Amino acid sequence: GKEPEIKEEVIAEKKVEYEPVEGGTLRLSVTRFSTVDPYKNKENSMDQFLRLVYDSLFKYDKNYNLMPELASGYNISDNSKTLTIEMNPAARWQDGSKVTADDVAYTINKIKNSPGSPYNSLVSNIASTKVMGSSLELQLAQPNSLEAYKLIFPILKKDTKGTGALLNDGEFGVVGNGMFVVSGYNKGKNITLKRNENYHGKKPYINEILVNIYSDEEIRKNMFMSSNVDIIDCSYYDLNKFDYDIFRASSYQSRQFDFITFNSGRAPFDQGMNRKAISKIIDMKAAVEDAYRGKLQLSLFPINNGSELNIVNTVLFDKEQVKKTRLIAFEPRRLKIIT
Repeated sequence: GKEPEIKEEVIAEKKVEYEPVEGGTLRLSVTRFSTVDPYKNKENSMDQFLRLVYDSLFKYDKNYNLMPELASGYNISDNSKTLTIEMNPAARWQDGSKVTADDVAYTINKIKNSPGSPYNSLVSNIASTKVMGSSLELQLAQPNSLEAYKLIFPILKKDTKGTGALLNDGEFGVVGNGMFVVSGYNKGKNITLKRNENYHGKKPYINEILVNIYSDEEIRKNMFMSSNVDIIDCSYYDLNKFDYDIFRASSYQSRQFDFITFNSGRAPFDQGMNRKAISKIIDMKAAVEDAYRGKLQLSLFPINNGSELNIVNTVLFDKEQVKKTRLIAFEPRRLKIIT
């Protein structure tokens, strides 16, 4: 008989959307540390670790817009000198007690009394604190309608007696309020975190995190290269070390900015016409392509391009007018331009 005609089956490529799966263990790393106190610590990797255990009053979303975390909201007075914070009633410490305005006042005063803390500048404008039930009133030394944007430091528990913190350095014990809690500590080797089942916000999918402790940053990177660590953070300049198919790089816009400054107190930059002449001949787009290979994003001002505070996102002003301005004062959702 006649053989049937063979038809090639064409299968349309389908876009597969993946959903996170609950469970599993994530392997991270930190460099060796001398303290677990967030306000004495100066190790960047340890700071990132502590962010998994502690929440702040507010956090930034991917565009660095302000989002509530331990706070439920805030109000700023008309003269921008009084900031009132409302606490999230669902926020809890890992021992089950509520996160209170007293805890926040204690934290702010602790930072103010720690001049060497990397968070000290965030509270320098707070003159005094006043607890009023579930809210906290902050009196500001200088009026600032954007003061809430600085309340992104970890909040500590005022009274840690009897909490039995597993992770401690002899002077400070970690009692968290974040997505993960410390479940084990093998001194000098690793720390184990487990998902906080009582967390007030959206719970993470990952059930456990194993944090290995290494002596320095270079060893951390080597452990990542040898697949002993799942995630590593790096700057743009270190990306070439991981230029292999087995690694996947994710880029995020940070709060770090590269810019050129002029010493306007000395010649020839004391003359405005000289500064303008130099700024006009600099091809910023070419610099981004040539020096940064397109990895850097241009911004008219040192504010994330997607932020609601960025003037290029407002419809109130023409972009060409913005380029000609000399001084811009930002306030939430309203802008004052001085040309």
